[in-house]
Amino acid sequence: MVRPCVNRRMQQGLALLVMVIVLILGSAFFLVKQLNSTALRLNSDAKSNNVLAQAKDALIGYAATNSNQPGALPCPDLNVPGSLNEGTATSPCTYAYQRIGRLPWKTLGLPDLRDASGERLWYVLSENFLNMPGSTVINSDTAGNLKLDGNSAPGTPVGGTALATSVVAIVFAPGVALSGQNRDPGNSANLTSVANYLDGANADVANDDTFQTALSSDTFNDVLLPITHANLFQVVENYVAKRLDDSSIGNVKPYINSYVAQWGAYPFAVPFSTPSSTQNAYQGAANTTYGLLPLTQDSTFLTWRIPSASEHLVTQTGNAGSAPGTVSSDCSSTSATVFRCSITYARSGWFGSFEPYISVTPRLRNVGMGFVDYDQISVPSSKIVITTSTGGNVSYGTSSSTYQKPAWSSNTLQTDGDADMSFINGRLRSTTSNRTVILKITWSGSTSQYLTRPSSPSTPNTDWFFDNEWYKFTYYSLSTGYAPGKGASCGGVSPACLTLKSIASDKHAILVLAGSANATQTRPSSNLSDYLEDENLTPADGIFESKTRSDSFNDKIVILAP
Repeated sequence: MVRPCVNRRMQQGLALLVMVIVLILGSAFFLVKQLNSTALRLNSDAKSNNVLAQAKDALIGYAATNSNQPGALPCPDLNVPGSLNEGTATSPCTYAYQRIGRLPWKTLGLPDLRDASGERLWYVLSENFLNMPGSTVINSDTAGNLKLDGNSAPGTPVGGTALATSVVAIVFAPGVALSGQNRDPGNSANLTSVANYLDGANADVANDDTFQTALSSDTFNDVLLPITHANLFQVVENYVAKRLDDSSIGNVKPYINSYVAQWGAYPFAVPFSTPSSTQNAYQGAANTTYGLLPLTQDSTFLTWRIPSASEHLVTQTGNAGSAPGTVSSDCSSTSATVFRCSITYARSGWFGSFEPYISVTPRLRNVGMGFVDYDQISVPSSKIVITTSTGGNVSYGTSSSTYQKPAWSSNTLQTDGDADMSFINGRLRSTTSNRTVILKITWSGSTSQYLTRPSSPSTPNTDWFFDNEWYKFTYYSLSTGYAPGKGASCGGVSPACLTLKSIASDKHAILVLAGSANATQTRPSSNLSDYLEDENLTPADGIFESKTRSDSFNDKIVILAP
């Protein structure tokens, strides 16, 4: 009577054991399936991330080595896949819908990169980084304006952290087509539609500067890799420093040094203040040996200095007559554009005539405050006039009854940055008593009186530096011994050469390229500490330094000479 009960209990136990085994096997199957799915997804993500990284590096390399506009990025590829121009940038891309498309892999010199699903990569760039020399200005203060996951584009002024994290461009791996996406190869419109490849905010062309990341789901499978300002400019700034240090004719360094070759000195610097975008604002100041480059080309900057009545700038240098005499002058009625001297000359003694040769030395202001071309500030004969004391005309010639205009001969820089212009071999008509005449030398200001900077189509040229306002970040320092009128010599205690810390102390002049603003800096700013770091922040001591780039130091030193 007991056994049937035991059998039933055994049967129930076996049934329960079977159920447990089934549950365990099912759970194991589900777990293995999930693990396999995760592994596949990880492998897929790894492949997509790998090609995204390749694309990012190529875009940064393209921007850094862009000879016309360092930092500029290519337009996307808007061509239909399979067409003749597929893989090449479609320019221009000034409108929002033109700034998002496929990665221009051919333009970048890449293979035909595909994500894990076999799709080509997509790409969007900030409108601030369009490759449009002369239209867009790209330099270390140019922020990306793409918004990723709700982060806003920085405004002005901007701190270093906000600038560094601003998004310049984004590369996308679109993944497999999701529900509602049509990638039918038979319809070219489908193949160029952003919404058929990207998801969520990434597909909203109308809201072109806003993008998102999200976990992979049935409605979102984009994989994104952003390019931040920091990613881009830590490479671009290295390239710009190398460009500044290039001594090949046509580059910035030989342009600066050509002034020294002409004048035997470097021009005075611009006192540092908030760097302006207006090039003509960069005017040097007397005795300023550190600051910004004096790159003005203002046609009104060079003017005659107005002398006092006691300054005698007309000198007798000879006499074609038989009698001695005296020459005096008053040039105090000079204006900014007309050097005007009243010259009185008189015979001494009773016999013969006095026919003096004269030289004149007016002073042109501000020649040492900008990159003035020595040969282009000569004054032609047509701008030199001699009249009678009442303004009447005189005759010019070689006979004793005529006048001979003085002719420009040379220029000499003075320690205040002005230049004496020497006019020689003038001759006044003979007189047996005394005579007063008026000498006028008219100065016509022109941008051509500054050194001509090599421009396109010359190769290389300096357009990239000026058009993109890199001069706002280029600090300049010169030894006092190489300032105007100082004799072009330095060494020892006075005048000391500039010192590059731990390297050399024989430098005549240097440039310091300020890198992007770091976490403690805000720009634009009138504080030098918002641009330079460490030893370079105290230029008065003439000591500068070059160090490995870090979060707190990114200055680049360029030696002008030697």
